[in-house]
Formats: sequence, structure tokens, C-alpha cells
Amino acid sequence: MKTAPYSWIFFLNLVMNFFLPFLLFMTRDAKRHLSTLKLICPIVIVGHWFDFFNMITPGVMKMEGGFGLLEVGLGIVFASAFLFVVLNSLTKFPLVPKNDPMMGEALNHHI
Repeated sequence: MKTAPYSWIFFLNLVMNFFLPFLLFMTRDAKRHLSTLKLICPIVIVGHWFDFFNMITPGVMKMEGGFGLLEVGLGIVFASAFLFVVLNSLTKFPLVPKNDPMMGEALNHHI
């Protein structure tokens, strides 16, 4: 009999939400490179999903809970609905301000 069926999710959550971002963001240069951010942001988002899964599932499903196609499918459905709403809203407004007096300075700003 399994005594802790959700322990692997707990440890995966710990690694994805604390250890990986902490270790990968140690240096100042890592926080300034877009490629590092593109790597770590999806890891943290998936880690938060596992965090919510670990908070809700043991209380609702008790020992019969698991991780399968239903959970993955629901994640894909919610992600696609979110992307549809956000991207549809972004097409209705200009993303670059018109006649902004500081736009030239902002475009040429380098740290």
C-alpha cells in the first residue's frame, strides 16, 4: 500500500518552483538575458500548476488521485482558451504608442 502517492508531485514542485529558478538566476547576467528568461518562465508556470494540483487533488481524491490524460487535456484546454482571449484582445489595440516623444530614446536604450 502506498503511504504517500503525492510525494513525487511535492518534490517536483519544490524543484521547479524553488531550486531551478534560484540556481539559474544566481548571477546578474542570467536575469538580463532573454534566453534564460524564456527557459525559466515556462518551468515556473508548470511548477505553479503542479502546486495547485498538489493543493487540491489529495483533499478531493484522497488516495485514488492520479495524473493522466484528463489533467493534461484540461491544461491544454485552459492554455488554449487563455491564449485565444489574450491574443484576440491584443489585435484590437496598437501595441506601439503613436507620437510618443520618448520612443526614440526608449528604442535606443542599452544597459
